[in-house]
Amino acid sequence: MTNAKNPFVGDGSNPFPALGDYRLQKVQGWTHSTNAIATFDNAKLSLFTASVWGLPVVTNGKLHQTLNLQPGNYVLKINVASADGPVDIYGMVVSGSALPDYTTVAAATTVMRYVDLMAFQNKVVELPFHVSAAGAVSIGVVYNIRSQYSINQKPWSTFTINGFELTRVVL
Repeated sequence: MTNAKNPFVGDGSNPFPALGDYRLQKVQGWTHSTNAIATFDNAKLSLFTASVWGLPVVTNGKLHQTLNLQPGNYVLKINVASADGPVDIYGMVVSGSALPDYTTVAAATTVMRYVDLMAFQNKVVELPFHVSAAGAVSIGVVYNIRSQYSINQKPWSTFTINGFELTRVVL
């Protein structure tokens, strides 16, 4: 995986200069759904919304990398930081190059492993998986992030991930 740990590198975009020029960007080297406007904040992988400031809430946001893996056993470690606001998020390993929609993760036949990352805040979660034939495997997250402004007048909501680490396991 590339650009998968703190400090993350942004792609140079500037979707919300009012918060600080180039502070929010997209994470370089990752595939973003069109509604995943900001995933980088001050060198962190930080899924972000600030609807009261003009950044929309994100429903069914997707962020992933697609790798070509050889047959074998692997472990994906996701170092989860925390949420600040209402978030639904799955970390996952998927065969192919497309992540399923948030509402279909549990039933999608392409999903090799998934986990609800909200349950692992400030922890490292491990997802062991097996690749039986060489090919594309995608690693990433599918998420919904909503405004918390009406609840406590905080204008942003975030979910931060400290890193992803993929290891091939030799038995």
